[in-house]
Amino acid sequence: MPNSKRPTSKNQSKSGKVIQFVINESHLLEAERSVLGGLMLNDEKWTFVQSILSVDDFYLQEHQVVFTAIKAVIAKGDHPDPITLADYLQSQENLETIGGGELLGKLVKSLQSNTPSASNLLAYARIVRKNSLLRQKEEAHKKRCSARELLEIEKAIFSVDNPDSGDKSQSLETFTQQEITARELILDPIMTTHSETIVYAEPGVGKTLFITDLAFAIACGGHAIKWPVTAPRKVLIVDGEMPVPLLMERYDELIERNNGLKPEYMRIVSALDYDGDMDLITPEWQQVIDHIIEKHQIEVLFLDNLSALFNLDQVKQPDWTPAKLWLKRLRNMGLATILVHHSNKQKTIFGTSALSRQPDNIIALLRPEDYSQEEGAVFDVCFEKARGLFGDAIAPFRTSLNAHGWLIENDKDLQLSDELSETLEAITGGYDTPKKAGQYLDVKPGTIRKRFITLKRKKLIMELDGIYVSVNNVGNAGNGGNAVTLIPR
Repeated sequence: MPNSKRPTSKNQSKSGKVIQFVINESHLLEAERSVLGGLMLNDEKWTFVQSILSVDDFYLQEHQVVFTAIKAVIAKGDHPDPITLADYLQSQENLETIGGGELLGKLVKSLQSNTPSASNLLAYARIVRKNSLLRQKEEAHKKRCSARELLEIEKAIFSVDNPDSGDKSQSLETFTQQEITARELILDPIMTTHSETIVYAEPGVGKTLFITDLAFAIACGGHAIKWPVTAPRKVLIVDGEMPVPLLMERYDELIERNNGLKPEYMRIVSALDYDGDMDLITPEWQQVIDHIIEKHQIEVLFLDNLSALFNLDQVKQPDWTPAKLWLKRLRNMGLATILVHHSNKQKTIFGTSALSRQPDNIIALLRPEDYSQEEGAVFDVCFEKARGLFGDAIAPFRTSLNAHGWLIENDKDLQLSDELSETLEAITGGYDTPKKAGQYLDVKPGTIRKRFITLKRKKLIMELDGIYVSVNNVGNAGNGGNAVTLIPR
């Protein structure tokens, strides 16, 4: 239904602010008729008109009905001439709503001597859209809507007034000659500026120990676990759930392992200092972190962890979108962001596949099969996604924490024997069940099954609908081209 109040040259809201309309009522209705009549004469620009206008943008109810009918007729693959529209409206029992077929004839007849060009048709559509937005703005003032809602309307008005403002296209020559800030290595070779990484594991494996040591080393320089730090960087850790006394205890141990060193470049935020209300899905809390980043010129951001800092019962794609856009904006600003997360019961990353698409790297921390609690923090570091990295740079390795720091083990369990290598080659070659591979390699059924189990535990193969495929092939075929790379040493 249209607004009950007709547009005039100006209206005054309850707040006393004068709301100006672009044109008077007669010119507005003429613009609406030009859009509808133009589409009835030539619907080639329908796609562009539809991207500018929705049915609610039309002021008159009759025009809303006609626009809806045009949309429906075009969707059926027909041309929306007066006869076709009249038939459609009659079938929907809406023809009398617009006063019969007379209105349709008038819309076309008024334009037959002066058919609007394609560019004029779009200009008329923008006039209709802008007047609609100004009416919305007036209503927002009357209802005392928030400044954020008013700002969104102002942005929409600006886009209508400046359609070229959204054109960021460049010629190939200009694009290839532009000056850009090159990505710089932070951890050689696995982490750069302008990047996003997810580190995930089961609860209790040692995720926080792992990332706090990374953060400490990046803030100091030197080595982080096994990777050289190219230069000290300003680091912020946002901890979402650990009690402050325990957090202090962890950092005291970290400082002690590093001979009392307390890097100036390292800052910590505890969500519990904000009464545990922090929710980085919301723009308000994102702005809090944005301010800290700007104030302290943060270069590397650790978010520990997703479940605590982002208030989502389950990570579903639509719910995750605000966080994804924020993380993308941080990456465009040049930050390296490391997001800590949990695994699910299958020991894969918890939540929607949308989580896996944006990050450059996904690192899984996996307990060894024969792990016991007495061993403390011991896990295999496995790259499940590594954009632009190959070979030894992302080979899995085992690490353990002792009083002096992290020990990198030359663990035979992470290497492949000749028997496992030939079995993996057979699977990659199409012998994708234990029976097929056993016959091909002339290996007993019990032995080949054990090999398949071992390769599966090493996350080098996985089962899909009764057949086994190498993890590399799964990544290439089913993950949007983002190959999962696990290369044996």
